[in-house]
Amino acid sequence: LSADYVENIGYSRSKTLERSGIDMDPQTKGYLAQVAVGMPTMLLKNDWQVSVAYRYLEADAVLDAFTDSNFHLGGTNNKGFILGGQYGLGKNTWLTARWLSSNQITGLPLAIDVLQVYFNAKF
Repeated sequence: LSADYVENIGYSRSKTLERSGIDMDPQTKGYLAQVAVGMPTMLLKNDWQVSVAYRYLEADAVLDAFTDSNFHLGGTNNKGFILGGQYGLGKNTWLTARWLSSNQITGLPLAIDVLQVYFNAKF
């Protein structure tokens, strides 16, 4: 079980209004919660792990450059689920699959789903 929380305490609504002329509600919060069951690392044949996570990241929570480029194809202003699984094929060899499903929080609706499959070997 893991969780992360972020809040941009440097955001200034008054400075944004002064510079842009637009009064915008602060969108400065984000969080990620994850549950994983199984082996913590894939070392042996038949080791396994499954996980589910929920991510919520408002538009001004962090710099876009520091976000996961796979989830919603990068950036902020997104929310959604990440489903994952890993299975050990042999000693230090395993298969990983992740399904990332995201939706835009504000603005025009935009949904992006990504499937990733990796073959991993450790030596």
